[in-house]
Amino acid sequence: MAQMKVIGVAGYSGSGKTTLISGLVKILTCYNIKTGTIKHTHHSLDILPKNHISDALMNSGANEVMVTNNNNFVINRSVEGHERKTISDYIYVNSASDLFLVEGFKHQPFPKIEVWNGDSQPALLAAADPYIVAIAVKNKDHQKLPRNLCITTLDLDDHHAIAKFICYYFGLTIQ
Repeated sequence: MAQMKVIGVAGYSGSGKTTLISGLVKILTCYNIKTGTIKHTHHSLDILPKNHISDALMNSGANEVMVTNNNNFVINRSVEGHERKTISDYIYVNSASDLFLVEGFKHQPFPKIEVWNGDSQPALLAAADPYIVAIAVKNKDHQKLPRNLCITTLDLDDHHAIAKFICYYFGLTIQ
């Protein structure tokens, strides 16, 4: 089986990561690329209403509970221990996705596009992260980037160009 294609969108809070990922999913879907997302959060994951039957099943000791309806399913899986997990720990081998876009896990070793805001983020993550393969910035911030920067620069507002960059990076055919 081919290795799963995973690319992160890294940046500081409020930089536009979620907006970019949402736009990329729409475009990649139009290219017939099945796109999954992973979002890391420090908040509780209360996906279903309190007192839902799935809570009783999880509290009974089940390692995993799947809740389904005619359109969707959700898997609630207990994670052993409190050790830090990697992206590969969360991606299923039998995933129905061709590509995963990841928000969070910015210090883990996988390819990422940095979203950078020249007004509020003077430091570039790319300066210390060799896994950043491109930087997406608003057109007005291009001139604020260091002149000696040797990395692909993308226009943050051009989601189509960023989607094409991702496809090219992974050798995905646009249909």
